[in-house]
Amino acid sequence: MADFDQIFKKIQEAQHVITTIQSELKSKRIEGSAGGGLVKIVVNGNQDVIEVNISPELIKLKDLRFLEDLIKAASNDARQKAQEEVQGLISRYIGTGLNVEDLKTLFLKK
Repeated sequence: MADFDQIFKKIQEAQHVITTIQSELKSKRIEGSAGGGLVKIVVNGNQDVIEVNISPELIKLKDLRFLEDLIKAASNDARQKAQEEVQGLISRYIGTGLNVEDLKTLFLKK
């Protein structure tokens, strides 16, 4: 029965770590930008967009295609930074003994 108790304890510890990581990710603010800061997108650690900033200078250009490209680039920049944040949090809480790539699927949107 001691083995079962140890397994149960490890499961509880893992659940606590996952809950802690999810909570931290939700509160993170990660900024991606493009066009030298003409477009900025802020996401949380779960990659939910929480803020979009477009420079008034860019609106004056009236170049929709350029604006769309900058929004995509800023979104991708923010998403990449959020993924790096996830990697860092998982490594910090769990350590390097586990395969972080497998664990990232618990926290990243596809």
